[in-house]
Amino acid sequence: MKSQLLTIDLGTGVALGLGPAWLLLDCGEGTWAAWSRRGLRATGPDVIAFTSGAAGRISGLYGLLAGMAEAGRVDDLRLLHSVQDERIGNLVGAWLQSEVSPYPVTLEADWPGAVLMVGGLRLQSHEAEAGLRWTVLGGGQRVIREP
Repeated sequence: MKSQLLTIDLGTGVALGLGPAWLLLDCGEGTWAAWSRRGLRATGPDVIAFTSGAAGRISGLYGLLAGMAEAGRVDDLRLLHSVQDERIGNLVGAWLQSEVSPYPVTLEADWPGAVLMVGGLRLQSHEAEAGLRWTVLGGGQRVIREP
């Protein structure tokens, strides 16, 4: 039996789950609260992919990082962003300077065309006018997130 891709609109981000793997596309204000209200995995997603470094796409990252730490996360968190945008790296750097992270955070600056596997999810970045467009394939379904 093929696993079904779960797509959950969190308002300022989209959570995608396939089996045990979870991916978050964008992380605007209130994303951690919405993630928690939906009863999603308490330790958060495996990967967060950003369409851009615009405030509406990244403003909830600090709260999400802190919330996952409080929930006892220990696994590595991967953050994917455009190689042309430094704002996400700066935000994560500020968090790491002010908090003692109980889990590793890996920043990956991706060029358009990059492909990544997250469990059974295939994630590919594409060049877009204001950042990266992400195409996610999994469970026989496709989800596209624009900047």
